[in-house]
Amino acid sequence: QRPGRNVVHFPASAGNDLSVGAAGLVTKAVARPGAEGTWADVELPPGRSDLEIHRGDATSFVEVDAGTAAGPAITDADAPECASAALGGLVAGRADVLSACPSDALTPEDGGALVKLVEFLAGRKPSALTLVEDDSPRGVAAAKLVRDTAARTGLAVRPDAGPDTALVVVSGWSAGYTAMTRAAELQRLEPTHQYGLYLAPWLLNGPIVNAVASASLPLRFDPREATAVGYAVAVGNRFGGESPTLGGFRNWLGAAGSAGDVQIFAAAQVNAMPMYPTEPHVTGMVMDRDYAGQWVPDGTIVPITSVLR
Repeated sequence: QRPGRNVVHFPASAGNDLSVGAAGLVTKAVARPGAEGTWADVELPPGRSDLEIHRGDATSFVEVDAGTAAGPAITDADAPECASAALGGLVAGRADVLSACPSDALTPEDGGALVKLVEFLAGRKPSALTLVEDDSPRGVAAAKLVRDTAARTGLAVRPDAGPDTALVVVSGWSAGYTAMTRAAELQRLEPTHQYGLYLAPWLLNGPIVNAVASASLPLRFDPREATAVGYAVAVGNRFGGESPTLGGFRNWLGAAGSAGDVQIFAAAQVNAMPMYPTEPHVTGMVMDRDYAGQWVPDGTIVPITSVLR
């Protein structure tokens, strides 16, 4: 926390009847596009103060120390992703000062993954790429990289959807969620983006990928492997069942993290056929879809390509 505007996040398990206040100003916590749980803005004074948490008629207080130095400027759209990245460090036991947010720059690892994605799509030969971007430094750099790679590989790029296009989204969470919900609606009405829906790596987040039946991402790690599952379990245990995100995972890994090779993974909403209510379950069978360690709530994520060279 820092003096001035801060964002407070509650996991979905905390419920919806929550408000946050400081110095007598109370704000209701509400959902934000592309993010789990609820969120509220609060203005903190310099130094120590009490953060008020209201649930119905009950009020509790959390003592906070905002210090005196200003924090980084964070847009409303990027605040949830930034908070999620900070949460990863806290889960790892580090209380590092937040000096930047994931949307402030395109990392070489993510840039390389996007290049591999566009080269992969060039081999599939869609009529064009439909590109969704935003005006964050990361979004601007990612969009330029996609356009440059598409031009090099002979792919057209356009803003509108078509029946034989591939959708590529390199925006932040909010615009990414909007792009996915619009794509889902278009696909219900007519053939659209028949060459697939593709998200930048940082958009691996439950509300975004679950907005459509299936979406694909170029990743440098396997969300099913032990380290990734370990983070998913850790963040869920520490923060009310919160799902993992790429920014949080990277901060949790810290300096020990290393970038692997790029593969395309598909995230999909799936469910096994339920048994009859009176039929006994096989010993050890987990019937709850929302088990610990999932990167895609109520779904799955699997590789659909080999390593992209």
